[in-house]
Amino acid sequence: MKKIILKTLITTFIISALLGIYIVIFDYWNDITGKILLSTITIFGFSIPGLACSANYEKSDNKTISVTGMTICFISCCYFLLLDWEIINFDIFDDIMWKLMISCILLSASLAHICLLLLINPSNKKVNYFKKSTIYLSIAMDLLLLFEIYS
Repeated sequence: MKKIILKTLITTFIISALLGIYIVIFDYWNDITGKILLSTITIFGFSIPGLACSANYEKSDNKTISVTGMTICFISCCYFLLLDWEIINFDIFDDIMWKLMISCILLSASLAHICLLLLINPSNKKVNYFKKSTIYLSIAMDLLLLFEIYS
């Protein structure tokens, strides 16, 4: 899984860079080129937390957080692509769309952070304590932010 996500990350980065250079040099900016660049940036952006979650999936015994993180990254990427290509119309549910966008980014980044922390297997009890504290603090902050977004 990690190899697939890494290949997607590298491919979208290269495509985005080449398209961006071509568009700037030849002044070929229009609606479709903007959507293509947004699509490659979206795929690239959600591949990074997906890669972190897949790294934990391959090395961890408890795969629940990793699968949840990869699923949220995939769903978030699809949601953003639907918004980029205007398949979902922003005008209908403007407030809800923004809240979902922020929630997708927050959860993807947070679960990737937690997955990377779970890769650490410290032998020192103090380091292990701080690792667990950071995970619990991250979960508490996510819940607080999600509550603030939707209240």
